[in-house]
Amino acid sequence: MTSQNVCWSALILTTKQSLMEMLNMYQDKESVYGYRAKQGGMERSDAVLLSLPPAETDAPASGSRWTVLPNGTLAITRAALQDSGQYCCTATNALGTARLLATLAVVAYPPRIAGGTRLLTAHAGTPVAVRCPAEGRPPPSISWVLANETHISSSSQGNRKVLVRPDGTLVIKDVTVYDRGLYTCTATNPAGTDTLTVKLQVIAAPPVILEEKRQQITATAGQDLNLPCTAEGNPQPRVHWVLSEGTVVKPLQFVNTRVLLLPNGTLRLSGIVPTDTGKYRCAAKNQVGYIEKLIVLEVAQKPTILIYPQGPTRGISGESLSLHCLSDGSPKPSTAWTLPGGHVLDRPQINTTIHDRGNYLCKAHNPAGDSSVTVPKYRMNDW
Repeated sequence: MTSQNVCWSALILTTKQSLMEMLNMYQDKESVYGYRAKQGGMERSDAVLLSLPPAETDAPASGSRWTVLPNGTLAITRAALQDSGQYCCTATNALGTARLLATLAVVAYPPRIAGGTRLLTAHAGTPVAVRCPAEGRPPPSISWVLANETHISSSSQGNRKVLVRPDGTLVIKDVTVYDRGLYTCTATNPAGTDTLTVKLQVIAAPPVILEEKRQQITATAGQDLNLPCTAEGNPQPRVHWVLSEGTVVKPLQFVNTRVLLLPNGTLRLSGIVPTDTGKYRCAAKNQVGYIEKLIVLEVAQKPTILIYPQGPTRGISGESLSLHCLSDGSPKPSTAWTLPGGHVLDRPQINTTIHDRGNYLCKAHNPAGDSSVTVPKYRMNDW
């Protein structure tokens, strides 16, 4: 069997040279085929100008994108625009040489972005997807320039907050007011580029607390107490409390068995004790602002009378006599005297005379209760 060598050479033309002019370059019998290729692939036309008798071929080694198959076929993978032009196949054996010409035209269409939104409004704290629907041949690659001038594409790693999906959609997972601005999508392929600019607006509102910003609360020891702190804003504010001794309490966090912050912002104090007295601050914060509420809590303690007359009190007829009654408690108790005749004096001490004989009642009162003491019957001392 006669051996045959097959060789392909590419004639990439820079001028519009006709196929017949190419045929005149060769004197031997040859077949010339016309080929039309789309970017990334190739297809053969049906026009056969001349034919070659079949012959055995040996395929030489080829490059990574160009491969000559054992039957003499030249295979081009990932055809590109620069692959357009004339290709010549030369087959040689002991009986002669034959050539085949192939014209390859690689077709590509530049990218076109259609249907994209140019103004997008989002609420702070929500995810946002910005589409960039691009067409072209070959399919274009998509990249984005963010509002902060960062460049990102589907091939880049991105970060936990921003990523580009394989279809070119830009996703911002938790949008903030700092994300507002212009975002530019660029679609690119070998035939050209196209861009789309999207303006992102972010709706946000600073936090507000619906209850009074400053409250004074008095409670009784042993009582269960709820301190409300209802916060609103966009995005929804996060609420925490600072206890009287400086401890920070976050939602559903147990400081101890008596203190719990509920999801709605209410601070629950169970079985309060006198040491719970102090200032409590509720703080609400979101991406837009910060606000505080102050509660002054006083745990009431039943009054205790510390100083009062001991035993029967004597005086000299016609002279003044002072009766003292000092008390303590939380909040500070009020003190009143009830005279023998039933008259009440709202002061901690009284001045009386020897003629006002009888029983005197000192009474201390606050929200936690009352405490009283009776001064023994007043005795006259006549001289």
